[in-house]
Amino acid sequence: MNNKMILGLMFVMLGNFMLILTLAISIPTTVWLVLIGLSILFNLTGMVMLLRFIKKGKNSRG
Repeated sequence: MNNKMILGLMFVMLGNFMLILTLAISIPTTVWLVLIGLSILFNLTGMVMLLRFIKKGKNSRG
C-alpha cells in the first residue's frame, strides 16, 4: 500500500469519527462547531489525497 493512500484513509476515518462523536454526545455549541469544522476539513483533505492517489494510479497504468 502507498503511504498517501493510508494517510488519506486515516483523514477520512478521523473526520467520520468526529462527525459521529458530535451526534453521539451532548456538548456545548462552540465545541460542536469546532468538531463539525474539523470533521469537514479532515474529510475533504482525505478525499483530495485519495483522489490524487487514484488519478496517479490511472495515469501510470496508461
